[in-house]
Amino acid sequence: YKGMGVIMMTQLINNLYKKPFTQLLKERIFEPLNFKETAWRTIEIDELVKVITDPSRDAILPINHSTSGLEGNLFVSTREFAYWGYLHLK
Repeated sequence: YKGMGVIMMTQLINNLYKKPFTQLLKERIFEPLNFKETAWRTIEIDELVKVITDPSRDAILPINHSTSGLEGNLFVSTREFAYWGYLHLK
């Protein structure tokens, strides 16, 4: 997701915690939950699934080189995505 709310939130976190939004999530959520397959990806790796945006063209991997949290390059595995859902059910 990308919009004014996300932009404001990331800037607020940067100002309050003196660190990027992505780093704060890594330290306070991903690492404590032992998530190894959830991260902002800035380079293409084989484990990432490409996206079909147009059936007449090759699939693409929409990776951005920014780690600010504003560019929508948060990737999560199916396993960890299911675990996110499980955590919200508890």
